[in-house]
Amino acid sequence: MPRPYLTVEGGCGIFSTEIPQGGPMMRYSSTEEKLLEFMAEIEVIDAHEHLPPERVRVSFKVDVMTLFSHYTRTDFISAGMSPQDYERMINPEEPLEERWKIFKPFFKFIRYGSYARPALIAVKEFYGFDDITDDNYMAISERMMAENTQGIYKRILWDKCHIRAVLTQAGRTDYDLDYLIPLMPMDTYASVRSAEEVEKRAENLNVQVRDLDDYLQLARKGIERWKSEGAVGLKTRAQPNDPPDRKAAEEAFKKILNGGKGANLKALYDYLVNEIMEICADLDMVVAVHAGMWGDFRVLDPKHMIPVFPRHPRTRFDLYHMGMPWVRDTGVIG
Repeated sequence: MPRPYLTVEGGCGIFSTEIPQGGPMMRYSSTEEKLLEFMAEIEVIDAHEHLPPERVRVSFKVDVMTLFSHYTRTDFISAGMSPQDYERMINPEEPLEERWKIFKPFFKFIRYGSYARPALIAVKEFYGFDDITDDNYMAISERMMAENTQGIYKRILWDKCHIRAVLTQAGRTDYDLDYLIPLMPMDTYASVRSAEEVEKRAENLNVQVRDLDDYLQLARKGIERWKSEGAVGLKTRAQPNDPPDRKAAEEAFKKILNGGKGANLKALYDYLVNEIMEICADLDMVVAVHAGMWGDFRVLDPKHMIPVFPRHPRTRFDLYHMGMPWVRDTGVIG
């Protein structure tokens, strides 16, 4: 019987299909045990990571602080750590002993949060340590560095976590493993702020841009190149998007090419976003929409996509993060 598949969509977290080990306060019924055993065999399609190519990952100098170099930043700062100390803490060029002194007083305040949990899971599942302490942080770091070799993605993603495909969003397509599948940022072509940007993109694609139609052809050519390099979709955000206005976009683009003074950048951006969504439909590429936290939550809201979706009935959308914290709204939209 083939393994079932599970799609997991996170930010950069660690997903393990290992059965959790029950401690003295954790007991499972026979039904729960069977469910966990079944889940441990599920193969995973991980729909959202930010992984570099493996050759880049193994070139990094890693240590225990690497595990806290992403989303835990806001937890540490909320707990009272200064942004400057946080940057020192995750800088591998600084002595680890000094960085541990920064880390230790704040770890107790964040360790039970959801962002610290993947780090502790990784320490246990991948490196064999039950906790991060004064006595073992150096040993954990040594083990991490020893494991940071070619094959680390297979050992962790494929073998340990049963992940069979990873949609990774790092603004690049030069991946050397066929199960790392890139999504690319829509703003690479949707955001136009200067004539210099246009010239650089035109030079990169060996085209000439004289007007908005030329630029749309440039965008299509760039997205076609991404697809030929393995990309399966583009990434954007759930933000206010006015109905596309071709005339306003043309006027804004012309002003940008002439120096940019007085250009209505939002009108141009909204128009290009909608045109690129149609290009994605033509190329059978998905539009992934960041609809949750990690932007200004006063601006990002899944409900902003309600007028956008009907404009593009041929386009496939993936609304990320269940719109957290607007989960109910996202469910209704779905």
